[in-house]
Amino acid sequence: ADTGLKVAITLRSQADMCKHGTPLTDDEMFAECSKFCEPTGVPLLMGTTTYGFNLEAASSVCLPGPDAVLEYNETHIATCEANGRAFSDVEAKTAGLIEKLDSFLTAKLYYTAEMMKAVEDLQIFVRSDAFSIDMDKSVDKMTLFREAIRSQMVEALARSAGMQKLLASMDDLRNASEALKGSLEANLDKMRAFVEDCNGLYLATGAQKEFLLDICAQGNEACFEDDASRRVSCCCALNPVANLGGGRRHRVNGISFFDLASVAAGRRAQDNTTEEEEGVLDLCAEAWTRARPGVLSTYSSISSLGHGEAVDTHVDDLKAAYGDAYCDYRAEGDSASLVAGTAGPGLLAVAAA
Repeated sequence: ADTGLKVAITLRSQADMCKHGTPLTDDEMFAECSKFCEPTGVPLLMGTTTYGFNLEAASSVCLPGPDAVLEYNETHIATCEANGRAFSDVEAKTAGLIEKLDSFLTAKLYYTAEMMKAVEDLQIFVRSDAFSIDMDKSVDKMTLFREAIRSQMVEALARSAGMQKLLASMDDLRNASEALKGSLEANLDKMRAFVEDCNGLYLATGAQKEFLLDICAQGNEACFEDDASRRVSCCCALNPVANLGGGRRHRVNGISFFDLASVAAGRRAQDNTTEEEEGVLDLCAEAWTRARPGVLSTYSSISSLGHGEAVDTHVDDLKAAYGDAYCDYRAEGDSASLVAGTAGPGLLAVAAA
């Protein structure tokens, strides 16, 4: 059956032999092959400065046949791409869970700072002249003291902003956990099929279905199709599982980034870089980016309570535990009192570690 696959031809492959003009080294040949196979393909260079193959021999490595190394099945690859996107959905839900987990931990830190402030306020209250006078007059001093603790701490904390934030963040964390669970349940069969059915080596092609790059003539000037020809060429292997969750079309650059290149049918290279693809999701970076505005706002609230050092201690503990895997939400050099509105690069790896 006609697959519609084409051979890619460059200006160099038509002009000179490998050793003529500006000779190509083995490393330069491999660089050309790698350029052809980026970003998803594994370059398979067929030939060096000392040997080459004709088209039939080179194709026997790449195209379906009794001696083929690679498989080529567009329908199967499309199914792999569809099933592979199931991982992208799970990754997105996982990033959401990491975001909510860190927001919850920050809310807990805020509530702890409120407790510390409440203790300080209680000490100021029980030492006040007004409370001292009340204690002097009171017959049941312990009851009065307990009421002071209850009103100044227990009741105040129960309705505090920190408690409301903590409760809201718990609800958000539960919802994110349920969303992840739902995504896993909905996508588990697709994920299993992807891992079981797509873990093979497949031929990757460019936008114009170019599957083989003719790099240069090695042994003679015969045309690639001639049985006697000896040319250096390249095709690209692809393992869909290696691009797990990337949401990427399993296609290589082909001749898109080669000057004055064409496919055997005579079409010039076309830029296929505008093809829309889902980017590879960095879970921690995505979670960090989502959580950062809320975390910085909470840090600022903690600072306003007079306990910015609690944030510094919290961050120092995380850095000590996770080292370079942890990235502070604050800009470098900022203390907790300077976090509002700052910007800084990085990612949070703590929740995923």
